[in-house]
Amino acid sequence: MGLQGMITDMIRTADRNLAAELPANLDELFKGNTRDLARVITGLENTTLSDALQRKLVARAAQKDGVPVLGITGTGGSGKSSLTDELIRRFRIDQADALRIAVIAVDPSRRKTGGALLATASA
Repeated sequence: MGLQGMITDMIRTADRNLAAELPANLDELFKGNTRDLARVITGLENTTLSDALQRKLVARAAQKDGVPVLGITGTGGSGKSSLTDELIRRFRIDQADALRIAVIAVDPSRRKTGGALLATASA
């Protein structure tokens, strides 16, 4: 198989709907399984998550304890990313890495696409 065939095979292998691979049982997601979380985010972003699964997720999430949410906004170049990085670093240091932190960042600067959805989780 030549280079072109290898690339085609790699693209074919990687081209799949990760949201469709979610387990029917959401226990692992709510225990912190980051692979399932990434698949849910992908499904939400691509609008491929079924309405039934979305309702299950909302109902299950509503049963959990409240989680603090912090929003950071500002103009381009104002230091939002640097501030976010420093806040996470300090929270983790202060809690001896026992704190779980998730960051979901939206860049709505693109009119046509609505911007990028970026996410990361810290275990």
